Amino acid sequence: MTDAPLLYYEPPAPLPTEYRVGLCAWQDKSMLEEGHFYPIKSMKAEERLWWYSRFFDCVEVNSTFYAPLAADNAVRWVKRTPAGFLFSVKAYALLTGHHLDAARLPEPLQSMLPASARPNARGQLENTLFPREAYDWAFATFREALRPLEDSGKLGYVLFQMAPWVRYGREALDYLASLPDRLPGLTLAVEFRDASWLPAHTDEVLRFLGERGLSYVSVDAPRTPAGVATTVALTSPVAVLRLHGRNAAGFLKQLRGESPSVAEKYGYLYNEAELGEIVARGRGLAGHARRVYFKLNNNVGDAPAINGIQIRELLGLDNADRTGVEAEWRRRRARCPRLYEYECQGCRRRVSLLVRSVAGHTSPRCPRCGSAELSRLMSRFATVKSEDARLESLGDPSQYGDLDENNPKSVARFMKRMGQEMGEDLGDDLDAAMDEAMAEPGGEGEGGLSEGGLADAGIGDEG
Repeated sequence: MTDAPLLYYEPPAPLPTEYRVGLCAWQDKSMLEEGHFYPIKSMKAEERLWWYSRFFDCVEVNSTFYAPLAADNAVRWVKRTPAGFLFSVKAYALLTGHHLDAARLPEPLQSMLPASARPNARGQLENTLFPREAYDWAFATFREALRPLEDSGKLGYVLFQMAPWVRYGREALDYLASLPDRLPGLTLAVEFRDASWLPAHTDEVLRFLGERGLSYVSVDAPRTPAGVATTVALTSPVAVLRLHGRNAAGFLKQLRGESPSVAEKYGYLYNEAELGEIVARGRGLAGHARRVYFKLNNNVGDAPAINGIQIRELLGLDNADRTGVEAEWRRRRARCPRLYEYECQGCRRRVSLLVRSVAGHTSPRCPRCGSAELSRLMSRFATVKSEDARLESLGDPSQYGDLDENNPKSVARFMKRMGQEMGEDLGDDLDAAMDEAMAEPGGEGEGGLSEGGLADAGIGDEG
C-alpha cells in the first residue's frame, strides 16, 4: 500500500493538477555514448534538444551546477523548443554548499578568494573559503541569466540540491530562508541529502519550507542510514519527485568514502511495479498541487528515457510516435542548407560551398576555376564526425531569397537573412564569418569562398 503524502500546503480550493515528466539532462554522456534514444550519434546540440522536446515537455539543466548559467544559452533553448516546454535549472555548486573545481572557477570568483586559498587533494576549493560577496555575485549572475527563460514562460523551478554534508541546523535554515529574497518570484525547490533533515526533523523541516513557499523535493533512492527519507510531501503548489534509481551498491560505495561513477551510483532501470508505486505516490497530490514533476536521474544508457515514457503512459499522457518524429526530423534535415568543403583538382585550392540540400549537391563546380573535379573532404568542423558539415534546422531555405552558390556576396546576403530570421542560431558567429569571407581577394568577379573564408572562420563550432 502506498503511503499518503504529507501535506504542508493546502490550496483554498481543489486545484486541477498538471503532471510533467522529463529527464535530469538531455545530453547525459551515458545516453549519448551507449543509448539509442537519439537516432544518430552525431546529432548536434540543437537537433538533440528539438528531438527531446518531441517526447518530453520539460527537462532539468544539470550543467549549471558546474558553471554559472549563461544568458545566451538560455535564449537559444527558448528558441529551440516548442511553446509550453519548461526548463528547470540546477543552482550553481557554490550556492548549495558544494566545493568548486579550481580549474573551472569563474574569474570574478577567483579574484574574491583570499590569497591563502589552495585547492584540496581533489583539486577543489572548499565552499567555506568563499566570502559573502562571492555568494552575492553568484546569485546576481544566476538571476540575470534566468531572465530569458522566465520572460518566455519556459522556466520551471530552480533546484537547490544541497550537498550531502549540509546538515539540519540554524545556519542552514537561515540560508534557506534567504532564498526567496535572493530569487524573488521564482519557484524554488530544495532537495536534501542527509538524514538529519528527514526523517530526523520531518515535521520541522516541512513546516519551515511550507511557511516560506519553498518546494520540497521528494526523492526515490536507495534507503541508507545517512540518506534522506523517501517521503512524498507537498510544501508549495509545485511538487517535484526526483528518481535517482535504486542502485544501493553505488550509494553505499560513496558512504564508504569511495568515488563511484555516475553509472555505478545512479544507473538503474525501474520495473513496471516500481514505477506504478511511484506514480501512485505522485497522484496522491491530485487536487492539492498545481503541478507535479516526475524527473528521471537514473542515468545509464536509455534508462531514464525508457522509464520517462513509461511514466507518461501510466499517467495517461500521450506519447509521440518515434517513427513519425524521425520522419519529420529527416525532412527538416533534407531542407537545410549545408556547407561542404572540397579540394579542387584543377587549381588545387580548398573551397567551401553552401548547398540547399543533399539533393542539390550533385555536380558542384569550383568557384575559382570552374572545374567539376572536386574531391569532397571530411569535415573539419568541431563535433561533426561525418562528411556533412554545418547543419542548422532552418526550415525551407527558399524563404530567405535567391542564392547564387558561386557568388560570395550572394551567399553572404542569403546567410545574413537567415541570421536575421533565426537570431542566435546563426548570429554573431555568422556575421564574423561573413566579414572574413567578404575580405577574401577576388570579390564578385572571381566568386567563391576559398580557404580562409567560411570554413576557417569557424562556422559549425558551437559553444
